[in-house]
Amino acid sequence: MYPDHCGVCHPDSCGMQRLARLGFDESSPRIWKAVSFATLPSIPEEKRIPKDIERYKKHFSKNSTEAPYSIYNPTLLPLPKDLVKSLPNHIIGSTTERPAYLATFRVTMTDVCRLVPFRWWDVNSDMLGVAVLDQNLRLINGLNVVVDINKHVHTPKTFRFEDFRLFALNGKLYLSHKMFLLPIRVTAAPPERKRPKEHVLPNEFGEGLSVRIPKGYPKEVLKIRKLSGGKNFNFFNSMDGDLWIELWPVPHRTAPINLGRAPRLGSVTIVDEVPIQSFFAHEHLLTGDKRYSFDRGSACCIRLEKEHFMDLVSEEEAKALEVFPYLLMGISHAKSQKRLKNMKRYTILSRLYAFSPAEPFPIVALSGLFCIRGPGHDEPIDEPYRQAVLDDLQFQIGEYNYTCPPIHFVSGITEAIDNPNHVVVAYGVNDCIARMVVMHKRDLAMHLFTVMGSVVSEILPEKALI
Repeated sequence: MYPDHCGVCHPDSCGMQRLARLGFDESSPRIWKAVSFATLPSIPEEKRIPKDIERYKKHFSKNSTEAPYSIYNPTLLPLPKDLVKSLPNHIIGSTTERPAYLATFRVTMTDVCRLVPFRWWDVNSDMLGVAVLDQNLRLINGLNVVVDINKHVHTPKTFRFEDFRLFALNGKLYLSHKMFLLPIRVTAAPPERKRPKEHVLPNEFGEGLSVRIPKGYPKEVLKIRKLSGGKNFNFFNSMDGDLWIELWPVPHRTAPINLGRAPRLGSVTIVDEVPIQSFFAHEHLLTGDKRYSFDRGSACCIRLEKEHFMDLVSEEEAKALEVFPYLLMGISHAKSQKRLKNMKRYTILSRLYAFSPAEPFPIVALSGLFCIRGPGHDEPIDEPYRQAVLDDLQFQIGEYNYTCPPIHFVSGITEAIDNPNHVVVAYGVNDCIARMVVMHKRDLAMHLFTVMGSVVSEILPEKALI
């Protein structure tokens, strides 16, 4: 907690000796609800990490061409209307499992929770997991499948889908990875019930859902023209309704994009001015020339309404922000460097940022860096994934220990279906499991605009888990 006598507490206005900094785990937004996913029910038992992992490792060969699957790096969106219409009546009418979200997961042999000594870089194992979730973020029985996009969709020789990011762009679903897009449709209708101009991708595991792509589409996935490299790009609509791609979060790099069979970027808009972050956590411990990477894209964008932030800003800031009906907010990440002397391994830290919904989309607020906690000991997770995660929920910088997984990678964000003041943040934990947490927009605004961003429990009516 920052001392009262410190004023606006950052190094430019308060001497370091008077600055009581928050730890990276203490500076994280509050979690109001959390659900973890270790696997998908559709993945066969023999394809999962076995419960007797020690016995399995004794007989496992490093030269094997196959390993168990783990799932992580989820994304989610509100359930598309055409998918809702295709769901069975008993699911649509359920009072306990009301379908609410469409989620995707990376299904992969990569890392395998660091439990299996597997040369995953020699094997192309990444597949797409698709599932329908209820309003409480729980899997709905019978509505989860796994599809091998890379096997059935022609891609350039040097490209494969790995982290599948799901976006709704101009009313259609797209999978995104690096500079490529793939239009898809997800339905609960049986494969034989297909539209005239679409191709049904076969499920590797599971039934109940199917993924379709336009029939006769270019053999290769869509490459965004004038986009030469990078990944973790985000898409958003401007205040005027135009579609833009976010190339870099902080400093802000954006460009208009025209979708179609040949997506193309317009002129890139660059805004180098970045405001001072609202609070400082333990960034001062990350010393050296390469303390941590520049902020990279994680997930974007949700709306912050004026009611969430206008009373937190100064009169001068309020005048500048008054012209915008709302702000757009995203989450970026920075990777701290494992080669630092005071760190035993690298970790990922996150940051909130808010920007104007009107071109040139300047950043108007930044939070300090933070980490999002992993699951607690009482959170139900299948073994041995549970123990693998619980054994690795701390990282250390110098003499400081943080109660967070070394790797939390935010890969998705959406407004909660049942409460417009809540946000669902989806992230991967230690390249092992997927997790989704609910956060409050007011809390996020406090982190963006005040130095006391993490001390909001007395302001909010709900009770936070953490």
